[in-house]
Formats: sequence, C-alpha cells, structure tokens
Amino acid sequence: MTHVDLALKADFDRQVLAGHVDLNVDVVKPGTTTLVLDTKALDIQRVQRWEGDYWLDTSFNLGADDEILGQPLHISIEPSTQSVR
Repeated sequence: MTHVDLALKADFDRQVLAGHVDLNVDVVKPGTTTLVLDTKALDIQRVQRWEGDYWLDTSFNLGADDEILGQPLHISIEPSTQSVR
C-alpha cells in the first residue's frame, strides 16, 4: 500500500461511522489476483477497484471470524489494479 484516503461520516445518534477508504496499491508479485486485508466488525457492502479511468465493482469475501484477529477481507484484483475502494 502506498497511500490511504479515508472518508467517513459520523452518525452520533446511531453511533455509526459510514464511508469508504481508498487504498493505492503496488502489485509487486506478477500474477497476483487477490489482495488480503485485515478487518474487524465492519459491514462491507461493496468493493471496487480502479482500472484506468473508472471504478469497477469487484468480488470480495470475508474469511473466518476470529474473536481477537478479526476477519481477512479477500479482494479480487488484476495485475493492473492501482487502487481499491
């Protein structure tokens, strides 16, 4: 990861943060098709990857939940992927 841009909106009445994070990535291993991130207690509704000039929805899944470590988030990427959201 080379850059993180976090955009959140706080709903104090519901005690909820909503928003997104843009992560700039450098794919350093040729043939890489999955980016794995750590998560904990997140409601992830959609994941996108930046491909040249536009955001493209991409598949993702959450791994097994661990009480201490949280869940791994597996995001499908292409070797040309520059950012994920």
